[in-house]
Amino acid sequence: MPEIRAYITDDNGTRIPGYREIRLAYRVWRQSIFPNFNLRDFYEIGFQTQPNCWRLALDHKVQEAAETFVGEAMVGLTRDEVRYLARKVFLEDSPFYKLLTSIPKAGKLFDTKPVPGSSATVCAAKMMGKKTGILSLGFEEFILGHIEHHGLTSYFDVILANRLAYLDGKVVGIGRRVEEKGSAMERILSDLELPVDGSGVVFVGDSELDVPGFRKVEYPVVVASAKPEFKEICRGNPDFGSRVFIAADGYQDIRARFNLD
Repeated sequence: MPEIRAYITDDNGTRIPGYREIRLAYRVWRQSIFPNFNLRDFYEIGFQTQPNCWRLALDHKVQEAAETFVGEAMVGLTRDEVRYLARKVFLEDSPFYKLLTSIPKAGKLFDTKPVPGSSATVCAAKMMGKKTGILSLGFEEFILGHIEHHGLTSYFDVILANRLAYLDGKVVGIGRRVEEKGSAMERILSDLELPVDGSGVVFVGDSELDVPGFRKVEYPVVVASAKPEFKEICRGNPDFGSRVFIAADGYQDIRARFNLD
C-alpha cells in the first residue's frame, strides 16, 4: 500500500458531478429578469449562452464552457454581484435544486453536491498530515464559495484555478492562471514544497484535461464517473504504466488504495 505525501483533486466532474458554469449561468439568467428586468440579457443568456454551456460541458470542454460563460453572461457584473453568486448559488437542499437535478440526462450538469466520499477523502488526507489541493480550470471565486458552503475551507492547503478579471470594479473576462494542468501541477508541487518529480502525490481527475497533470505525479487516479473510453486510454497510456488507478467503486476505492481510512 503506497505511502503518499499529497492529495490533489480536480473539481468539476471529479469532486462534484456537474459543472458550476451551468448552474451559475442559469442563476445569472434568472436574475436578468428578476430583479433586473433586462429582456436582452434574459434572451441572450437563456437561449444562447446556456445551450452553449450545456453542449460544451457534456463534451468535457470545461475551459471552453468557462470562457463562454464569462464572456457572455458575467461580463459587467460587479464584485458584490459576483460575491453574492459565489455564496448563494449552491442552494443544494432546496426543492428547486432537486427538480433541476432530476431532469433526465441534463440534470447531472446542475449537480454541484460533492460526490459521495469526496469530502471525507480530502478530510482524511488532511487529518493524516498529507498536503491537499484543488487544481481546476474553473473559477477560484466559486470554488472558494462552494467549499466554504460545505465547511471544507480548512481542508485545502492550496487552490489553483482561474480568476475573474476586473476593470473599474466590473468583470471584463478571465484572469487566467491555469492554461493547462501540466505546468499548473508543477506550480502546485512547488507551492506545497513537494518533490519536483511528483513522487508520493495523488492527482484525481475525470477527463483528458487532467492528463497533463497526471504526467507530473506518481499516482494518477481516474474517478468512477469518468467516461469508459477515457479509462481505457489511461490504462493503455505508456506514460502511466501501472501507476494509474481506476477507482471503479468510487472514493471508497481511493481511500482503501492510499490508506486514507
